[in-house]
Amino acid sequence: MSRLGLATFGWALSALLVLPQCGSDPELITPNDRGMGGGPGTSPDGIGGSSSSKGGQPPIRPPGGDAGAGNVGGDGGACTDCEPVERLCGNGELDEDEECDDGNSRPGDGCSGICTQEPNYNCPTPGERCVSTIRCGDGVLGGQEHCDDGNEESGDGCSDECVVEPGWGCAVPGEPCTPVATAECGDGVVNAGEVCDDGNTNPNDGCTDECEVTPGYTCSIPGEPCVLTDFCGDGEVTLLLGEECDDGNAEGGDGCSAQCRVEANYRCPEPGEPCVSTVVCGDRRVEGDETCDDGNDPPKSGDGCSARCELEPGWECPPGAACRPICGDGIVVGREQCDDGDLDNGDGCSSLCQLEPGWACSGEPSTCKKTVCGDGVREGLEPCDDGNNDLGDGCTPFCEIEPDCSGGECVSACGDGIRLSSDDEECDDGNTVSGDGCSADCKLEPTSGYECEHQPIANESIELPLVIRDFRASSKVADDPPGFPAGHPDFEQPFIATSQGLVLPLLDDEGKPRRNPNPSGTPVAIRGTISAPIITSDASFYDWYRDSDRNTTILQRMVLQRRQDGSYEFDRPDDLMNATDGFFPIDDEGFGVDGSTPARNFHFTSEVRYWFEYRGGEVLNFRGDDDVWVFIKGQLALDLGGVHSALEGTMTLDGGRATTRTQVHTSATQVATVNGELDLDLEEGKVYEIVVFQAERHTSESSYRLTLTGFNADRTVCRPECGNGIVTPDEACDDGTNDGSYGGCNPDCTLAPYCGDGEVNGPEECDLGLNVDVYATTPDACAPGCVKPPYCGDGVVQGAFEACDAGEENSADAYGENACTDLCRPAPYCGDRRVDEAFGEVCDDGPDNGSGLPGSCEAGCGGRVPLPTCGDGRLDPGEQCDEGDENGAEGGVCDALCRWACGNGIKDPGEECDDGVNDGSYGTCNEDCTLAPYCGDGKKNGPEECDEGDDNEEDPYGKGACTTSCTRAPYCGDGRVQERFGEECDGGPRCTSACRSAIPE
Repeated sequence: MSRLGLATFGWALSALLVLPQCGSDPELITPNDRGMGGGPGTSPDGIGGSSSSKGGQPPIRPPGGDAGAGNVGGDGGACTDCEPVERLCGNGELDEDEECDDGNSRPGDGCSGICTQEPNYNCPTPGERCVSTIRCGDGVLGGQEHCDDGNEESGDGCSDECVVEPGWGCAVPGEPCTPVATAECGDGVVNAGEVCDDGNTNPNDGCTDECEVTPGYTCSIPGEPCVLTDFCGDGEVTLLLGEECDDGNAEGGDGCSAQCRVEANYRCPEPGEPCVSTVVCGDRRVEGDETCDDGNDPPKSGDGCSARCELEPGWECPPGAACRPICGDGIVVGREQCDDGDLDNGDGCSSLCQLEPGWACSGEPSTCKKTVCGDGVREGLEPCDDGNNDLGDGCTPFCEIEPDCSGGECVSACGDGIRLSSDDEECDDGNTVSGDGCSADCKLEPTSGYECEHQPIANESIELPLVIRDFRASSKVADDPPGFPAGHPDFEQPFIATSQGLVLPLLDDEGKPRRNPNPSGTPVAIRGTISAPIITSDASFYDWYRDSDRNTTILQRMVLQRRQDGSYEFDRPDDLMNATDGFFPIDDEGFGVDGSTPARNFHFTSEVRYWFEYRGGEVLNFRGDDDVWVFIKGQLALDLGGVHSALEGTMTLDGGRATTRTQVHTSATQVATVNGELDLDLEEGKVYEIVVFQAERHTSESSYRLTLTGFNADRTVCRPECGNGIVTPDEACDDGTNDGSYGGCNPDCTLAPYCGDGEVNGPEECDLGLNVDVYATTPDACAPGCVKPPYCGDGVVQGAFEACDAGEENSADAYGENACTDLCRPAPYCGDRRVDEAFGEVCDDGPDNGSGLPGSCEAGCGGRVPLPTCGDGRLDPGEQCDEGDENGAEGGVCDALCRWACGNGIKDPGEECDDGVNDGSYGTCNEDCTLAPYCGDGKKNGPEECDEGDDNEEDPYGKGACTTSCTRAPYCGDGRVQERFGEECDGGPRCTSACRSAIPE
């Protein structure tokens, strides 16, 4: 930086550091406040200030007017008893990061107002004045010397302070000055009152047409061009150039713009060093290019807000709250088990993006299908699927886990819904899904947001898995109707008979009853003559309770309702004429009715299993027909075998034993009660299995009543705990307060108004639903945090989008080196190498404008210096080319002024474009003066989101449409509510596919 730039920079900054301590309102002391001490002044001889030392400072003229009067360091001003706020710079001590400290904060004396050493000075001793390295009289022009004739005497044209004296001119340093009759700016001689003279009156080459040094230039040799020493990108901040920063380059987007303005969300503390972003990912403040900030320290990805504070797909991150998945957007993230792109229930994926029972979902968006229990493929929420219809093998036909009772005492399996104190289970909620309070290995999940309690399995009802197998009467023939099997010999026999002991006392290895070849009881004929065994054979009995080609299987649930005495009962009395009575569970299923009157399906078997924790006092009552066998711990405990009318049996468990009372036929019309007792060796607190096998074999009547008393066990029930601050998959939100305030949660753990709900509420300036605009390109843009995003014209340079921003001074027809267009791009100016014909430019040779050489561009870009040789066909000095009469012809390489046509900044005939730079960057020109990629060429390139060429529209709407700025048009389904296009919503509950609100009637 030049001495002039440093002095002014330090002067202005030191003034800002001095705050008077008297009076009601402090005032900033600025260099242009007249009457204030400390600013450069003028003396009768033109010397700035009253310094009498050699090498003193000449006048400095800041922009906007002359300096105020007063002596350097004087006490002028209205406030004489004020005490300045103590600052480290100026205390006479060399503090950390200071290059010097001469005991004051005035610039221009060798140590600047920010305690940096100024050029041409040495500051060896803190607290003492700095020593100038410039010596007036040494014959070398340096610093702010106007002349130096090699001596320290006045009266010879160059004073003892090296300022040109009136009536003299000093052309060559180190040589005597000479008297001049007439002094003229531009004669190449520094005359009295001039600071420089480069031999011309071009105002833009460092020495103005009034022979004053332009800020940023050094003019050390009269008659020679000035040298640009201060410029944007030199690593020094020059306030006279309007610089706010200078990081050593002229590129924007890094904190210091191409015009050396501090860009938004940056601070630039050290000239020449990279600027520092003020945006901190992890501070919970959404700033700059951040689209979220969840406060993670250190920042991390995978939770909705990435480690770079960018919103991750599928999430929304309300300011100040934890990120949460967006259910209904088709992206599966976080605790979502599925996301089918809507918020409907009943289609496999719930309105909370959780799998629904009986469904399996995959992909994004999720495609859901119903699961098929029994296909041998475990999917969806199925905890098991063994591919069969058998009970008692560990997995029910409903794909539910069963306890393992093969050893007599049942071993509770995790996920079977039974929790015992003897189990290695902290909980058991009947599934093997984690994240719902009870994990897949039956451990409590204290951080899941659920509260779990242990409850009896039986509440208002008990649901038991019921397996029914349908058979045909023995008289039926195969394929009548087609595909139907032949009748089964044990159903609709020609006689009716009953007997106990038809099955063996122990179940087989598969948990099924076995036919007893030698029944212990005496068969009793109820009707007709017994002509065959009541159960024909082992082979015929084998498929009573197994799938075979002689039956078909139907799966149902048997629901036992709670009674007033605390027992649970399923009851279907045998009133044949009442369609709701009788036990006919498959009239419309299986093989259907079988020719009976009334028309009911009479030929089937059923199997029911139930697991209970033995405590003593359990009672089972049964009434029904036909065959009924009840097994406990794999042993036959209640026997109502054979075909008969409704009979009753009661079993009581106590002391580890089963006591029974059973009705049996002693004749066709007589019924007796038989008492029995069976030692089952049951142990309190252990789990055992009850199995009820039943068969309906004759078309006369069918009833079934099962009553259970005291048969119960505990299971775990987990529910979301609204208000604990943990969001479960069953809750939309939970902030622990749940007071319905903006951005929080309602008391029922639904969402209170928040940024992102598509409605403007609370402190919001805007809300489109999906608010991701970090810069406004459309009128209805909205930034993260529901605030209006920065825009061109707000006066703040947004580095990623803008090169400049002069606020209200932005103009579509801006022109000038420091002006800014309404698109926040640097305005054209004379010197940018582009010929801006709209502003009267004829030529533009950049820094070479005004050189005065033949063929060169004049200062001001209004014309060229005549070049007489142009057109003679020879390459003469000043010419870039010369094709004679072909100069300026279409397709030629040389223009009419003997410059290369391509690159002259003018679109000549045959050229697609010519901006004078032609570097091929996006939106400009290639080096052969063809168009570089640009918005509207029909190809997506550069920063474009889309490009439909001529089909780009000014303000389009609809999926696939593209704007004239090559950004995607808004459309219904983009997650943003576009009210100006008639949208009322965009996603979410009760939002139609046309983005209209569907209000339920």
